[in-house]
Amino acid sequence: MGRRNKPPIRLEIVGLSQWIFEACKQSSLSILGTLGKNRAGAMASVSTDVLSKLGNLPRELVELHSKIALIVIDFERAYGRRVEVKVFERSPNRFFDFILRKRVNKKEPGQEEPEFYVNGVRVFRGVPNSFSQLDEAIDNAFGSSRPQMS
Repeated sequence: MGRRNKPPIRLEIVGLSQWIFEACKQSSLSILGTLGKNRAGAMASVSTDVLSKLGNLPRELVELHSKIALIVIDFERAYGRRVEVKVFERSPNRFFDFILRKRVNKKEPGQEEPEFYVNGVRVFRGVPNSFSQLDEAIDNAFGSSRPQMS
């Protein structure tokens, strides 16, 4: 029997709502198909499109998810088809989540900074300005043993 091959690159983002992220990503993909590489226009269009679909969400929250969705789309394009992207509101590691919640208890719920993990290694905390900044953080985290592009 054949074993299922795991993707060589696993991007996990902790601190985002999965359903808002998926809505922003789907909207981004459809809008990028029509606008091409116009990122500024795509982000504005994604935000208004998602806001109209999802209703009473704060604009800042949708813009944050839209910006990260565009970065993830660039990540998938740069690293190939064998990339797996997962989004979590909280860390899937319950012990780590308990420790983190104790430390970040002073912030409002939903105000934590997103964290980006590649193959289990935290590479970035916060919101990257662009895919290039995230890619540079991956280079710094992995050095010469960088995940291979397919």
